[in-house]
Amino acid sequence: MRWCDSDKHKKADGKLQHPADARQWKEFDDKYYLEFGNDLRNVWFALSTGGMNPFGERSSTHSTLLVILTMYNLPTWLCQKRNYLLLSVLIQGPKHPGIDIDIFLEPLMQEMETLWKEGIDIYDGFSRQPFNLSAIIFITIYDYQALFVLSRQIKGRTGCTVCVDGTVSSFLDGSRKVVYLGYIRFLVEGHRYQSKKFYNHFDGMPELHSALVH
Repeated sequence: MRWCDSDKHKKADGKLQHPADARQWKEFDDKYYLEFGNDLRNVWFALSTGGMNPFGERSSTHSTLLVILTMYNLPTWLCQKRNYLLLSVLIQGPKHPGIDIDIFLEPLMQEMETLWKEGIDIYDGFSRQPFNLSAIIFITIYDYQALFVLSRQIKGRTGCTVCVDGTVSSFLDGSRKVVYLGYIRFLVEGHRYQSKKFYNHFDGMPELHSALVH
């Protein structure tokens, strides 16, 4: 659990080999050093979620959603091993929970809040002494479908979690799919594709919106 501060990790060549090398990790560690970063045994969790079909049938109406916690204190060759993946929530049923997933996540979030604010007393088998353990969900991992659910956005025409109501979308009758347009706005200002003669190469409509900043 102290690997991120070990000599083996510190001898890295400056490349991003582990989340602990990221700027966000270091900035969070500096900001909350007294509350969290001063004890290397405090746990940095990654929360990942996604749906799966345990029966291997494309037409199955059964829904299974997993919520897994990964400990990023461990080295890269261990943190994604099955023995260190914590299956914290398993949601099964005939239908996907949709934006109601927060009902199932609430007990987990309450426990994480306790781990952050108060911590829990636990025994360190290596140093043979008790200590107060804290934890944080540092990063979340999911695909866009799960992102819509966790951020309580509506899938479909407001599919972009940045643009939200400003999402430019169109429904294709042939494929019965919603596609997202309005991508000309993300080009560099003054790009030749933003001129009128190139409109027909896209959706034929002028782009009057400006790009939104994340």
